[in-house]
Amino acid sequence: MQEPVTGAEPETQLQFQEARARLEMAVQQLPPKQKEVFTLSRDKGLKHEEIARALNISPATVNNHLVEALRQLRKKVGPYLNITYFLCCFFF
Repeated sequence: MQEPVTGAEPETQLQFQEARARLEMAVQQLPPKQKEVFTLSRDKGLKHEEIARALNISPATVNNHLVEALRQLRKKVGPYLNITYFLCCFFF
């Protein structure tokens, strides 16, 4: 996950930090395999096929774990955050 852009408004930086903290807490609460797959995908930048090889599972199983992890994260974090901050934490 990346830090907010330098020079952003203090309020924006604070919102980003709060969003990131909530998201990180929610990731820690994922079931172990979902957390592992999610972390390899989002933090390490591995592709589905690379994760599948590393964990000795099929790419379809990797996809299923990611879909479920994202569903759980949206469910846990979504009510508290603007979707923009949720997306920023993992895709920018």
